[in-house]
Amino acid sequence: MLDDTTANRPPAPAKKAGAGFIAAYSFAYLGVWMAALTPIIVTLPMRVRQIDPQNYVADLSGILAAGALLAMLANPFFGRLSDRTTSRFGMRRPWLLVGAGAGFIGFGIIAFVPTIPAIALGWCLAQISVNILLAITTALLPDQIPAEQRGRVSGYLSMCMTVAPTVGAFLAKRFVETPALMFFAPAIVMALGAVILALVMKDRHQSPGSVPPYSVNDFFRSFWVDWLKHTDFSWIWLSRFLRFFSLALLMSYQAYFVSDHLGMNREQTSAIIVMSTIINAVMGVIGANAAGMLSDFFKRRKTLLTLASLTYATGLVTLAFANSELLFYIAIGFTGIGHGAFIALDFAVVSEVLPDAETSSAKNLGVFNMANALPQSIAPALAPMLLGLSGGNNYTALFLAAGMTSVVAGFLVQLIKKVR
Repeated sequence: MLDDTTANRPPAPAKKAGAGFIAAYSFAYLGVWMAALTPIIVTLPMRVRQIDPQNYVADLSGILAAGALLAMLANPFFGRLSDRTTSRFGMRRPWLLVGAGAGFIGFGIIAFVPTIPAIALGWCLAQISVNILLAITTALLPDQIPAEQRGRVSGYLSMCMTVAPTVGAFLAKRFVETPALMFFAPAIVMALGAVILALVMKDRHQSPGSVPPYSVNDFFRSFWVDWLKHTDFSWIWLSRFLRFFSLALLMSYQAYFVSDHLGMNREQTSAIIVMSTIINAVMGVIGANAAGMLSDFFKRRKTLLTLASLTYATGLVTLAFANSELLFYIAIGFTGIGHGAFIALDFAVVSEVLPDAETSSAKNLGVFNMANALPQSIAPALAPMLLGLSGGNNYTALFLAAGMTSVVAGFLVQLIKKVR
């Protein structure tokens, strides 16, 4: 089962990826995003509020900010280590297993130790583990998927990312009276997906002599690309950063919006969040598929990326003025379509403008993934200021700010030159 290819610096794979590998790849990606998103959307806010009902907003902001900072550093760092790994088991496979194991420990601390400092520690470890796996799974796109399949496979991965919160929310609702399983269920799926992918993939290999010794400079270069030289990469990075900033504001505070602004109790909030994730997933799959088909037909990704960002912003503006459960669901529908379409397209775009794709793909995709993680650190720091305007709990200001950043993100992609 552990059959591998041996090449130090191979070109993009010429042989098409088989259905079995694509299925295992997609399942592993689903598991990673389940573990990454379910706690943010559902379980972590509930757990924090249960332990500290007086200061839950500040507690959650601090926990999310600390975890996001470590996530931002972990992704390119472990991507760089993966690019330099000379294990006989391959470049990527060992890190799939390390990430799965670390995740079990982190989510276990959150589940079993009911204090805010312990939850912060567990969440930081969980974020490191998730970002190890994200660094590896994103690197597999240029590693294992030839260029003619990347658009379709990117669409599958986008759908997995969109569906992940729904599956996670269902598991959380199923185990709402058992906090340990609320956190462990997504971690189990993540670990299972990582192990299956490790078993079926034909990993790349490097000989020890082909990799120079690791240095302090290598560590700092893990977090850097030449932004002025690779301007197309810079624009798509900044666009994703702003889009994920708006996403972080929505995901981190939608449960509190439902309870505080719409006046729902704990059981009602849980049910509404589950329904919203279903709506988000369905509309996200529609958006991802539509974007993929339109992209293939018109051969223009930038215009569709801009439209996707504007659609997402429409949902956030609707949410800013929502005062009923129905309007909340309508807003989530718009954000689902916009997010699904954006992720399907920007992942394909970055694979075409990635610097040094043959030699440093995991490291540079790790730098790209910093655009996912960094907003999760900044957004919780800014959110209390926005919420505190005009007397507190100002969700209108919060979601209008999120909508404006999505609009800017949509127009930045028009500056990319290499992709139409």
